[in-house]
Amino acid sequence: MTNIETELPEVKVNVIERGGTARKQWTNCRIGTHLQLKTDDLASYFLAKWEPIVLDTLLLAAAVEFCDRVKKRPKLGWGRRIYLRLPVHDLATWQKADVMSALKSALDFLTGDSWRFEFVQRRTIAPVPQQGLLALEDKIAVIPFSEGLDSRAVAGLMTKAIGAGLVRVRLGTKSSDRPGDLNGRVMPFTTVPYEVSKGDFSFSETSARSRGLKFALLSGVAAYLANVSRVIVPESGQGALGPSLVTVGQSHDDFRNHPAFTTKVSQFLKALLGVSIEYEFPRLWYNASSLRGAS
Repeated sequence: MTNIETELPEVKVNVIERGGTARKQWTNCRIGTHLQLKTDDLASYFLAKWEPIVLDTLLLAAAVEFCDRVKKRPKLGWGRRIYLRLPVHDLATWQKADVMSALKSALDFLTGDSWRFEFVQRRTIAPVPQQGLLALEDKIAVIPFSEGLDSRAVAGLMTKAIGAGLVRVRLGTKSSDRPGDLNGRVMPFTTVPYEVSKGDFSFSETSARSRGLKFALLSGVAAYLANVSRVIVPESGQGALGPSLVTVGQSHDDFRNHPAFTTKVSQFLKALLGVSIEYEFPRLWYNASSLRGAS
């Protein structure tokens, strides 16, 4: 560990299953209290089969968000040294050197913090969500979808090109952005399948750099479950490249929608799940105004 890393403020988060033991001098984050996996929404992800390693990946995204928000960044400087201890189903896979290094590389690059991970074996198997009946054959790509202009316009453009082969992964929170059931069947990827709550803690950090991992993992996991290799990122160059070129004050460069970051997420998913998922930026060299009227 470098001298610079040892001088960073420290965040130590211990994620605990129900009935688990708290650790002294750690922030103890409880599954079911601070990290809530929403059963009904999980069903829209696990339409074909139940894969515990995917549930672990969703729990990781939630835990990273908790870590990012629970301790404020320093007034002088930016980074923190973050330790995350997380229970998982398939311990051997999560402890692989390439998985650990790819995850650290992606999060260090994204947040400007220095991350360390300890994965431990889950004490209990998470309950299997009720299975949906919707088949996902003949799919070509997935696209993150929210209430924003870029999202709606690019989804419209890509639907014209791909048709029913495009699967929308909804990242928004508005009820109007969530489709109803189709003939009583669960629709795929209808909303974020977890919730992060502060409980007795204070969420004092608002920079939200870890949101990039949330969106990239949700769409990447959806692509894996839909058995496709393409994720269409809707941001134009203004949204993808612009934030990294205009640094504000002492902040770390903003790579939340940057191709360099999604490349690192691809490497992590390859190491973890053994699949090649590519994040494509079809509107990278367009500005936002060029999307007007596209939807």
